[in-house]
Amino acid sequence: MRRLDVSSQADVEAEEIFHQSTRAFGEAAAERYRRLVQAAYRDLAENPTRPGVGTQPGIPADIRLYPIRHSRSRVPPEDRVGQPRHVIAFRFDDAKVEIVHLLHDGMDLPGRLG
Repeated sequence: MRRLDVSSQADVEAEEIFHQSTRAFGEAAAERYRRLVQAAYRDLAENPTRPGVGTQPGIPADIRLYPIRHSRSRVPPEDRVGQPRHVIAFRFDDAKVEIVHLLHDGMDLPGRLG
């Protein structure tokens, strides 16, 4: 398994997501979302070319995108998030996976990552 490095920017984005989730849906829902994000990070560390990973025109060639919804089945059924909407932007090599951003799928991803 590759080493997982999470950028300070991705950490800030994640904390903002969890804070917003707490306000909108409550503490328990925010914790479920946190567990899903952590599962998605682990999944990428295990296999950064797993199903669901892709690219998008307009973003740098070394950046891959992974919608966290692809990791829903990796958490217990009682902890599953109904419709997760965030995407992990990351890069990887033989030694590590670097999480660059955690962004909402409705954002202008090329504008944020390009």
